[in-house]
Amino acid sequence: MNVLLIDDQPNILSSLMAGIPWLEMGFCSIFTAQSANAAREILSNNKVDIVVSDIEMPGEDGISLLQWAREQGYDYECILLTAHADFTFAQKAISLGVLEYVIQPAKQEDIIHAIEHAIQKIKAKSSDETSPVLLVADQFNYAAQNIVIKTLFEEWPVIEASIINPAKLEKRITQLKQFGINVEAENPCIITLINIRKWKKLPLTAADFLNHYNHLLHELFPADTTTISYYLDDKYFITVFFAEGTDEMLHGIETLHERIPSDIGAATRLFFAKTEVRFIKNTMEGIIGIEKKDALTHKDDCRMIEVNNDDLYSEALGSDNYQHYNKLIHEYIENHISDAITRTDLADYLMIPPDHVSYIIKRTECCSVKELVTKIKMEHARGLLQNTQYQISEIAFKCGYDSFAYFSKVYRETYGITPSQERS
Repeated sequence: MNVLLIDDQPNILSSLMAGIPWLEMGFCSIFTAQSANAAREILSNNKVDIVVSDIEMPGEDGISLLQWAREQGYDYECILLTAHADFTFAQKAISLGVLEYVIQPAKQEDIIHAIEHAIQKIKAKSSDETSPVLLVADQFNYAAQNIVIKTLFEEWPVIEASIINPAKLEKRITQLKQFGINVEAENPCIITLINIRKWKKLPLTAADFLNHYNHLLHELFPADTTTISYYLDDKYFITVFFAEGTDEMLHGIETLHERIPSDIGAATRLFFAKTEVRFIKNTMEGIIGIEKKDALTHKDDCRMIEVNNDDLYSEALGSDNYQHYNKLIHEYIENHISDAITRTDLADYLMIPPDHVSYIIKRTECCSVKELVTKIKMEHARGLLQNTQYQISEIAFKCGYDSFAYFSKVYRETYGITPSQERS
């Protein structure tokens, strides 16, 4: 086998040359290039099995070079080195079939592990072995998945941030959809956290554990079950099931926990919770916090964590946000004073559930949505009666009342006098 090392910094090339036991690993030739142009020439004139390339280089970057190589039909295994866990770079790299995405500065053993993975894949190809599907829609290759998924969920906004800036959550959901996971903010999901307590055999690396774990997921759950998994480190693994928390699903998760010791050889604790897509970050943080507090008890190795989404939402709103939303509600009603305003209209405008519109108004105004709408409409009507010469029937229409009689009735119930008495 032949390998090509690409980096614009000579000291990194020298470190790769000297620090990896290339001959012992079965390589015949080791080519080096300090630019994309030099790499193109080597690829055009030599058979290369594996490329280890920096992404950030002057001129043409490693992603652009890889795209050119794929267009030319060069089917080498590619390992990308980068100092930044950039989501866009990683997503593009995956679409081009990158095998490994290694964050610099990397330990020597991490790079060796990536190269060994590439060698295994090349051998599997030559023996016509098929690689297992490890993520939904077969859109990710296994080795690069973790950096992308971990970055995605690390940047997932807590519900507090989503309330203030809904675009943050929409961005992450759009990224999930780019991966073929079609969900919306209110869709149900189940989050599991696995903590490895001890090994019953030689420990696996986090990547290898995730490999075996994903095989188990595919065996235990129906083919149409959409899941996505990643690891925080070599002890903590998270899975998101984009599904309802039915009894069947929860039983499957319990079975999963029972099978890990026998199938993978690790004694684990598993915590799981039913929630919604928009609450993913809060729920993850809650589960991790509970697991770490109980880490020394070793009790309830498989535990369901109860998550009240309404409580999460209410806590996220807080008194400051109540007032913020109350102001927006008033502005909306005042700007649509002639419309028949409903709770759903306000919910759509604020991009929050209708129940939470009622909750906010109750906390800030001590009344219902209908009562607040009526109050603001009557205040507007009173101003028109006192300061304009509009006919009363016209004022009723401007305030969203088709019936003059009903408008007069509501006005009298509000102020104790009729519109005509107000004007006189």
